[in-house]
This record gives sequence, C-alpha cells and structure tokens, in this order.
Amino acid sequence: MTSCAPIRIVFSCANEGFFLPREGWRLVERVERVEAPLLVLVCEPAFSVVSAPVLEELRARLRDGTGRVVEVPGTNHTMFRGPGYAATMTTLLAWLGA
Repeated sequence: MTSCAPIRIVFSCANEGFFLPREGWRLVERVERVEAPLLVLVCEPAFSVVSAPVLEELRARLRDGTGRVVEVPGTNHTMFRGPGYAATMTTLLAWLGA
C-alpha cells in the first residue's frame, strides 16, 4: 500500500502559503481590501491547514455584507473534484444565486 502522506504535505504547503506568514504578509490581512463579494470555501478542519483562530480572524476582517467563510462538511483539499463535491457546488451556486 502506498502512502499519500508526501502528496498531502505538498498540498498543505501550497495552501499554507495563502494563510500563514510569508514575506511579511498574510492573505487574512488583505481581505479587508476586497470590495467585491468574497466567498471563502474551507474544507473540514481535519484536512485544513487553516486553524480555527485564523478562520475567526478571517471572518472578523471580511467586509460586512460582502464576505463569507463557509466550512463545507465532508470535504478535503479536493472539494471541487473529490469528496464533498456536491456540497461544495451547492454552497457555491447558492452564493452566486444560481
């Protein structure tokens, strides 16, 4: 049986770049600048590199009425093609009003 651990580490590192300190900035600190509606989809906590405190900070920094963070149940980092795809698409389509 082959372990998927190295693959998971690669994906985790890629995702960490969006939320964790890199070169003096974090995405979380920049969401306040987004003036358009912003939906942030996050996979289940067991598979996410985004900690609960970072998610709370992200929610607090989103502009009132234009931003939303959704933890999609039953998903992992492949939410657009793997487990939880239906739940992800339902959430996304509801956000778009489709």
